[in-house]
Amino acid sequence: MRSNTARSRGAMPLGTLGILFLVPALFVLGMGTKNVVTSSRNSICTTLTYSEFAKQMPKSGWYRITGTVLDVAKSVYWEENGVPIDVFAPVRPTSGRDTASGDIYVELTDPKTLSGFMDLNSARKSGGEVGARNFAMQHKDIFLQKRDISGLVTFGHRDPVGEWSKLGLDAANLTFIEDGWIPKIGLAYFETVMGLVFTLICIGMMSKKVRDRRV
Repeated sequence: MRSNTARSRGAMPLGTLGILFLVPALFVLGMGTKNVVTSSRNSICTTLTYSEFAKQMPKSGWYRITGTVLDVAKSVYWEENGVPIDVFAPVRPTSGRDTASGDIYVELTDPKTLSGFMDLNSARKSGGEVGARNFAMQHKDIFLQKRDISGLVTFGHRDPVGEWSKLGLDAANLTFIEDGWIPKIGLAYFETVMGLVFTLICIGMMSKKVRDRRV
């Protein structure tokens, strides 16, 4: 009997567990709902040449842009503990600087690019800008990617550590493309349902705590 009492005293009350897990549950629910809306609104991919896209400069949508070069060597990047986690490469036309060229950046998160960019920074630290240029020239497949891009277009970005402003760029007025994005409506609905279920469970646990107190 004493052991059962000790276990009950040591166990965390259901109401407390409900409070602790409510925030993560609401986060999953919010993200799922956001992804459902985003995937639903951008279910059709529009293909444009670089020149056509630069003239229109859409602020949202799912686009495939042809005739582009990703100048990864001139990227703006974010890092954690010295490791790049997001690389934003300027997008140029394959034919050179286009008369309709705009400030367009593509967000790259693939392991090959992130690893290559980290090595580029190491080359810059050891050999200066000359070392960085030589390294980039030796790995043109990474730092000068001539390929079409496809993904979700958004307008404006945050600049939490001032990396964009250091280059004289206003991230809030630039166009960004999330490379490789595709609508995942099924996954989005799953996230929403799971978030809703866990939210209701947490609320139920909290309600039980209130009822127990009244008793």
